[in-house]
Amino acid sequence: MYSNIIVPLDGSDAAARALGPAAALAREYETTVTILSVVSPSFVPSMTETARDQAAAAGIESPHIN
Repeated sequence: MYSNIIVPLDGSDAAARALGPAAALAREYETTVTILSVVSPSFVPSMTETARDQAAAAGIESPHIN
């Protein structure tokens, strides 16, 4: 049904909470999760690490972070 699930992250707790349901859907439908971070250029390195940490906490092993 789903070939890819895109989860936008902005560093907020509300956005991070979307990862759990996205990971559950990805497991159910055997698909991938792509994490989309849109931030100011000055925050890019730290937001990438935050996105990876949030993905790992949600059980997403190898997130695609764009």
